[in-house]
Amino acid sequence: ADIIGLQEVRRLLDNREGHPVTRGHYTLFHTACDVLPPKSTPNLGVGIMVRTALVPTIISIRLLGPRLMAAKFRGVQRDLTVHLGHAPHSRAPSEDSEAFYTSFSEALSEGNEMDTKVVLIDANKGPGEWRTGREHIVGPHGIPYAEKDVDNDPNYWWFHAFCHNRDMCVGSTWFQHKVSQKLTFDADGIRNEVRASYPRDSREW
Repeated sequence: ADIIGLQEVRRLLDNREGHPVTRGHYTLFHTACDVLPPKSTPNLGVGIMVRTALVPTIISIRLLGPRLMAAKFRGVQRDLTVHLGHAPHSRAPSEDSEAFYTSFSEALSEGNEMDTKVVLIDANKGPGEWRTGREHIVGPHGIPYAEKDVDNDPNYWWFHAFCHNRDMCVGSTWFQHKVSQKLTFDADGIRNEVRASYPRDSREW
C-alpha cells in the first residue's frame, strides 16, 4: 500500500513534518493524542503512513485534533485528498458524536471540488449488510451487523447519516474480501472495520 491510515497513534505531540518508520520505507505523520491527566495512558491520535518515495507529492498536511487529519497529494490529472477520522464510541455522549461529524463534514467541504477525496475512518461501527434504501452507500459485500440492535446504537445512525449527506459509499462493501480482512475485535465482540470511499461521484464505478 502507498498510503495507510492509522487510529490510536497515542503520540503526545503533533507531527506534520513526518519521520521515517519501517526502516525508512514509510514516513509517519500524526496528530497529538487527547489531553489527559498526568501519568494516564495516552488516548486517540490519528496518523497516516506514506510510502517515502511519495512524500515529495504531499501538498499539505492538516492536523485537526486528536480525531481528525487530512493530507493532500499532487496528482497527474487531479489532486488526491485523504481524510482520516476516528469517531467516538457508541457510549459517548451524543454531543461528542455531533461535534465530530460536524467537524468532519466541514473539513470535507473545504478544498477544491475537483480533487479526488478518500475517507479512512474508524466509525466504531460497521455498515452491516442491509441495503434497502441505501444501495448507493452499502455495496453487495457487506457482512451481518454483529453487535447490538441498530435501533439502540447511535453510532450506526450517525455514520450512515454522514455517508448519505456527503454522498459517500462504504468502499469495502463494494468488493469481495476475506472475512478476516473485514473484521476487528474489541472488548464487546466483533465489529466491521469500515473504509469509506469518497469519489467525486460515488455512483461512478
